[in-house]
Amino acid sequence: MKKILSLSLSFLLILSTMTFTAAADTPSREWYVSPSGSDNGDGSISSPFKTLQHAADIMQPGDICYIRSGSYYESVKMSKSGTKEKPIAFKEYEGEQAELYATGELTDWKQQDDNLWYASMDWNMEDYDQENQLFCDGEAMVMGRWPNLPEGADFFHPEQSSIDEGNRTSIKDDALTHPDGFWTGAKVRIQAGYNWYNTTADISEYTLADGIKLTNYSHGDYDYYNPVA
Repeated sequence: MKKILSLSLSFLLILSTMTFTAAADTPSREWYVSPSGSDNGDGSISSPFKTLQHAADIMQPGDICYIRSGSYYESVKMSKSGTKEKPIAFKEYEGEQAELYATGELTDWKQQDDNLWYASMDWNMEDYDQENQLFCDGEAMVMGRWPNLPEGADFFHPEQSSIDEGNRTSIKDDALTHPDGFWTGAKVRIQAGYNWYNTTADISEYTLADGIKLTNYSHGDYDYYNPVA
């Protein structure tokens, strides 16, 4: 397990009409979803589903899913396609307001250090060339990182450390005193060269003696892209 997890959440938000394919004579149906429902229900107004994904999995062209009031924390992936004449629609139930956060809820948190907690997750926004982000009660949280960001500090002016030596494949900083392997699998953000270019690289290996080995540092062969002390 990685020591430091960037925790964040999925991004697919289904709010409008979508298109899908099936037999043209498939009858249209109305489905209902509610935070107090159950995916074992029949999707009726009296026995609504709990998740939008469950509704999406069974809906056919021409179907409408009415979303009852409440908060929904989930990603939704549509597996079907439809037609212009018979779209699949997700709509708020009349007179009610639904909040779709297009996120996933993380549970089973464990404490690693005084100021560091972690939880496992089964998705990663980096798989979609996006950044992970963590929220608590609607407020953006600071990811596990070093140097730590002081409470109340500006996200756009983070704490940084100057390396003792480095290049495109490795960097070393005597201030890194963590045990071997601690940073392996993490990501490093680098303000390279003349301190005007920001980029990232993956940490393929970390040892206390040799520092950090970098991969995926994929920028041009110019000196001002190189990490320097």
